Amino acid sequence: MRKRKTTREWREIVRRRRDKKAVQRRKQLSRRRDRRRQAFATMKWRLRAVRDYRARRANCKEHVAAQQTANQFDVSVATIRRWEKNYRSHGKRGLLDNVSEKGGRQPTILLESTSFIVLLRTLCGWGARRIAAELAHKGIAQISHTTVHRMFVKYHLKTKTYHPNGKSNGIRYRRYRKRAPNLLWHVDLAGPFPLVSPQVYVLVVVDDYSRFALAIEGIPSRETATVTGILERLFTQYGTPKEILTDNGATFTSVWTTGTHQFDEFCKSHSVDHKLAAPYYPESKGKAEALIKTIKRECLTDAVLSAVGIAQLQQEIEQFRDYYNFHRLHSGLGYDVPAGSDCNVRLTPTLRAIPQLASIALPQSPAPENVPQIDQNFIHRHTALVPM
Repeated sequence: MRKRKTTREWREIVRRRRDKKAVQRRKQLSRRRDRRRQAFATMKWRLRAVRDYRARRANCKEHVAAQQTANQFDVSVATIRRWEKNYRSHGKRGLLDNVSEKGGRQPTILLESTSFIVLLRTLCGWGARRIAAELAHKGIAQISHTTVHRMFVKYHLKTKTYHPNGKSNGIRYRRYRKRAPNLLWHVDLAGPFPLVSPQVYVLVVVDDYSRFALAIEGIPSRETATVTGILERLFTQYGTPKEILTDNGATFTSVWTTGTHQFDEFCKSHSVDHKLAAPYYPESKGKAEALIKTIKRECLTDAVLSAVGIAQLQQEIEQFRDYYNFHRLHSGLGYDVPAGSDCNVRLTPTLRAIPQLASIALPQSPAPENVPQIDQNFIHRHTALVPM
């Protein structure tokens, strides 16, 4: 076949296209080379910080060495410690940034997992960490909370939380927790809540170690006799605690320095040490306060309070207590259920146990199991199998 003749103008066009592709290729290689050089320069800089931290640590205390190195390299103390840990585990490669081998491509999320994320955020208002923990606990998907937050942004869901940003007073916070169940109970009253008929108060009793809600009951008044009657029943069912922590309300203590209060006499008759929270410091009984906040947000809504009386309200509260103890994950327990820490009982995880999703037919979500009746014999029988 005879060779096709090309004009001079066409040859120039082909040459310019070839030169343009070559320039683009050189730019791509140059960017890759620059990124590699920058990564190695960053690695060397972090290596100098790690070696400086180790040298200082040999001559002074660890926190002093970490602070001095952090000040010198203008980073935080946690960053210095993380670099040293990564270098100790993986060598110099551990000081490089985590770059995806697939060129930074985002992981593929199934449509079913995306639907669950949108559903839980819309109906329940949960945050990214809570949703990620729920999906992992229910066996639906193993994704990080940052991926869940990106789904919030992608589908234009509200990302503002219900609570304001916390402020630190300069004191390092340490989570307080007893070493075993039934050592300390938090007792508190919330209300009054207006109903169609009379007003009602809500009494909460929660175990300090397991966050197990021993009682959530609606009562018509704040009288001490009503509270002690409920505690008497709880002592018979769950056992007598070592201590009880309350606030300084008139239900639990007297404003007079002389004489004894009826609640103090009740505690002494059962050999229970009555502890009083510091005035104007609700953090000291924060577990009861957190439970009350959860009850107000998830159970005692305006629709419930305006539509039921005290008998129907108690039924709603009992259903919520079963959900809280056996199905609702608690971040303070490492996203475990309170019943798992209290009596070593963990029911089959299912999304249909969530009150907002109970009436929805969801895939991969069986019907929730029946809640067992908890008493002292049940607790001893189940905790005896747990190695101490």
